[in-house]
Amino acid sequence: MKNFDDKIKESRDYIKTKPEKDSSYIYQKALNSEPEKKPSFYFRYSKAIRFAALILIVCSVFTAGFFVSKAINDSKIVYNSPDVYKYSDTNKVKVNYENNEILTKPSTFSNFESKEDIINYLSDNKNNNSSNSYYSTSSSIGQDEGVKDGSSSIEESSSSYKTNTQEENVDEADIVKVCGNHIFFLPNVSSGEDKKLIVFTEENGKLNTSFIINYSENEEILKEFDEYNLVGVTTTIPQDLFVTDKYVVVRISKYSYKTLKSKNSTKYPDYNRYDYANSCLFHILDINTLNLVTTIETAGSNVSTRLIGNELYVINNYIDYLNNDNLNFYYPYFYIDLVGYEPLAKNIYYNNDNANNLSYVSVYKITLDDEINISDLHIITPIVNKIYSSENNIYLIRNYCYEDIYEEEYRISYYTSNVTVVNIENGLSLSGSFVVKGNIDDKYWIDEKDDYIRVVSTGTETKRYYLEQRYVYQRESKVFNQLSIFKKTEDGFILSGLITEGLGKPGESVKSARFNDDVVTIVTYKNTDPLYYIDISDPENPIITSSLEITGYGVYQHPYKDKYIISFGYEDNNYYKITLFDVSDKENIKQVGNSLLLENRKYKNNNVQYYSYYASIYFLNDPKALFVNEDKGLFGFKLNGSEYTNSEYNYIGKYYILTINEESDNPIILTQIADYKYNKTNYNSDKLYYLYKTEYQRMVFIGNNYYLLSENNVICYKLKNNELVKVETIEIKIN
Repeated sequence: MKNFDDKIKESRDYIKTKPEKDSSYIYQKALNSEPEKKPSFYFRYSKAIRFAALILIVCSVFTAGFFVSKAINDSKIVYNSPDVYKYSDTNKVKVNYENNEILTKPSTFSNFESKEDIINYLSDNKNNNSSNSYYSTSSSIGQDEGVKDGSSSIEESSSSYKTNTQEENVDEADIVKVCGNHIFFLPNVSSGEDKKLIVFTEENGKLNTSFIINYSENEEILKEFDEYNLVGVTTTIPQDLFVTDKYVVVRISKYSYKTLKSKNSTKYPDYNRYDYANSCLFHILDINTLNLVTTIETAGSNVSTRLIGNELYVINNYIDYLNNDNLNFYYPYFYIDLVGYEPLAKNIYYNNDNANNLSYVSVYKITLDDEINISDLHIITPIVNKIYSSENNIYLIRNYCYEDIYEEEYRISYYTSNVTVVNIENGLSLSGSFVVKGNIDDKYWIDEKDDYIRVVSTGTETKRYYLEQRYVYQRESKVFNQLSIFKKTEDGFILSGLITEGLGKPGESVKSARFNDDVVTIVTYKNTDPLYYIDISDPENPIITSSLEITGYGVYQHPYKDKYIISFGYEDNNYYKITLFDVSDKENIKQVGNSLLLENRKYKNNNVQYYSYYASIYFLNDPKALFVNEDKGLFGFKLNGSEYTNSEYNYIGKYYILTINEESDNPIILTQIADYKYNKTNYNSDKLYYLYKTEYQRMVFIGNNYYLLSENNVICYKLKNNELVKVETIEIKIN
């Protein structure tokens, strides 16, 4: 039996001698001492353990009837408690790796002709930039000269829940999805061991638990990837999911560690040195049976994912810490059912204006049809911070790129954002890139309409005056905010419209922005909250048509009925604030009624009494968590936190439903429909653990039935006269 280091060496030698025209290799051939093909579900354990596992599988199949709900009649889906993670010829689907043909090659990018070209490029960069900096100076910025806003592929009716996404037809991964009369729920927990995929079915107005996949019970299967990834320890944590008409796709974060064993022990690693790598693993389940049909693993840390129709797009940052001393092995590999692939050289690009990089940004397209097809595109470039996706393009955004402009008497410095555009209309192709002054701090700050890209950015510009000595400065700084509009042309992206003045008072920076067709509303803040309404119907001449100043500031804006903006934010450090704005008259936007305040912080301390309270609204950091039913004018969110007294420490949580009554002088109505409070001081750990699992995470609806989900139970409501009436609380378990 070869040791771990020998296997690594053999694998690398195998890759070195592998013909360039062969775009795939099988790790099994490199790692196993015998050349014959191993079963696709090969365990690295003793015969006794494998035999025990087989007995366990047989027993689980025998007792399957005790863990299955009724047939799911509405959509003809029946869950027969399959051995979900067992591969078989009947479960698996054909997965193809497409040799993606690059359709366009912008002048600022070049691709490689061979693997040797890539190695030489990386070697030069490693010698020139050993620090592997993620920041770089961009060469050009649009200046004043020349200047003349999901759903998945599921066929859903309007009477079921959809995730609150930025773009209507671009779905974003979340912990809950609804397909017809089925709810797929992957609750957040503190540990990956207890992650579960829970499937609910609504039949005749009654919600039942149809299926539960416990990932801790399948930990052994997740670990099987260790051998093929050349690592010693692996941690896997399911994060979120998508649902199509054919598949349930679970995204799993994977953290892998290679440890060097001590000479005196084969059990405990030597922690004086270890390397690590991240990857993004997808378990693709048949929606009809919940059998695992394939696994796809992509190298690198996942930035984001999008689902457009039946096409899943995966964007990763990839830095190979495991093999950064061996550039021949420095590739963003990916795996299909344990078979490893390396990208073709022609699918790997570098930016001519942005050299000295040792990291990749990878874009994968996974087409989820009867046969699953995969294509890829990779750019050797600094890592990206966030993405925006329309139906036609993916925008890779990299903030905090440092820019210096040198003059005779001073130097001007500020951050810029570099945006690389990947076209997804026909395969994957690079459309080019553009640079914006300032940082794009939120995905909602960028939007595409037709051939125009509209971008909001903010930052600080510092001017350093040279004194008697060249590098001794007197500095002055100012905050800047701007709206930039670029037009896509055959020659690249050309700055078409620009607003640099009038957005915010001195010292105010952008806090939120939202595009809605030919309008963008922007909030800036330092001491007050100016809301700006900007008409961008003419991309070459955007105009600020109206503004309104109130206290506090909004961090998330939600358009409502093409007439209103619901702003969620802060009044000050002690209160959350919800405000309704009427933007139907672009010349005169106005606040409707009074703002609604929610206390989020309180503190009292004297010689007699101590009291501290802190709470947060989760969706302000993740807008997908905002419940939205626009047809009924219902919005929902949770507020959770903690309070301390002299003798107690309490966890608290509340769930609110917000409605808008347009006929009222104060139209915002906030109703608390559920709450919990438990004392950490008096409960043992088991009791606390149970109570933690009762925290509300999401609300969904099917027709007039509304469900507030936690890890342990579901609170059921009926919508009557536009009010939610509690019906019952049901425990999550298989009957």
